[in-house]
This record gives sequence, C-alpha cells and structure tokens, in this order.
Amino acid sequence: VGDDDDDDDDDDDDDDDDSTPAPGAPLITNATWQWLSGPAEYEFSLAVTDSDCNLGDPTLLWGLNGVLQPSTQFTGANLTCTASMFFNVGGLTPGSTNSFTLQVMDSVGTFSNVWPITNAVAQ
Repeated sequence: VGDDDDDDDDDDDDDDDDSTPAPGAPLITNATWQWLSGPAEYEFSLAVTDSDCNLGDPTLLWGLNGVLQPSTQFTGANLTCTASMFFNVGGLTPGSTNSFTLQVMDSVGTFSNVWPITNAVAQ
C-alpha cells in the first residue's frame, strides 16, 4: 500500500518543503563572521531564537566547503528562547576562500534552518 500523505513536509510528497523548519524549531536569525589574523582563525557569531524555548544545550552542526564537520555542543548553556552563540574555526590557510553551512539542533533534537556563508576569505 502506497503512502497517501499530502503533507508539505512528507518526503514522498511532490511538493515536499524540507527547507522550512518544523514548528517549534530553532531559527538562526543572523550569522556573521570575521577573520582574526592573530590566531589565524574565523570567528562566527550566531543569533538564534526558539519559539518553544527549549534550546537547552544546543548542538551546532556545520560544514566547511561542502564537507560536514564534527558537531559542537554548547554544554552547560541551559538556554531557553534566545541565544547568541560564538565559535571559532582555525587550521585554514590565510588567503583561502571558504564556504560554511551552519545549523542548530535544540535540546529535544529539532533542527533549525541552514544558514549558508559563502566566499569567506581568510584575511
């Protein structure tokens, strides 16, 4: 028997819209970056909201140049509805151009939107 769901977030529906976060999902509202030449690393700042206020100890999922990197959990954060999150990425060649994708998972495993950063020059 085939699946007869007609839900816009149903993977086998022809108008599936996985780019829309689920209700109550965290939402990255802004993300900025800068290159710190002293330590030779990127510094990122994310503004995140969560309508059901269960960010808790969120996990940052991120990719570098199309390759998923190890996730980072903000332990002990005990966040609720809003957060400013900061993290650094080093080990990249000064002068290189890199692309990043950022996503947050809240304490109950709900994923945010994906925030792309392209053409981030390490200089």
